Amino acid sequence: KFTSAGIFTPLKMTDTHWFYDDARSLRYATLYEVNRQEEAIYKTLLNNDESLKVYSCATYPDGSLRTSVADLSKYLIEMMKGYSGKSALISKTAFETLFKKQFTPDKLPASMDPREPNRAIFWAYNRKGKIVHTGSDPGVAAFISFDPVTRIGRVLLINTELEGLDNIVTIEAFVNLTKGLDNFEMGK
Repeated sequence: KFTSAGIFTPLKMTDTHWFYDDARSLRYATLYEVNRQEEAIYKTLLNNDESLKVYSCATYPDGSLRTSVADLSKYLIEMMKGYSGKSALISKTAFETLFKKQFTPDKLPASMDPREPNRAIFWAYNRKGKIVHTGSDPGVAAFISFDPVTRIGRVLLINTELEGLDNIVTIEAFVNLTKGLDNFEMGK
């Protein structure tokens, strides 16, 4: 109820909710597992056509969010406004805390490669200066990002996940799409 009252309703994210809802099921994408996993849990989730059976995650609110590209775009636009100090969704101080880099070069976590991007709360700073958030569950992956300088945002939802060693074709397609968007943004 907290996220619904504090985020989804104010932003008019009408296609966003937690957990599977049979009344909305015709609006859901069919999720696929293109990278077969050997763990028993994955085998119980899979239909014969490689689509996934309906599920929700026990790790809520880490997963199981149902949304649309349109709704996720509304969220990203509001996060961009908040980063710029122009949102009333939460306080300016709360947005500053949300996007504050967590590590300084002299105080990195022991296991963190110094070449890796910095982290914020729920967000990461990538090497190109973009602020990104990613998420995935079986059969789905989401990527949202924005460039704080150009104020260009990206939303990508796919109905399969990218993780796994046998998922080369999907990963290559994702990388090519990202490169194409980078080139477009740079005017190439």
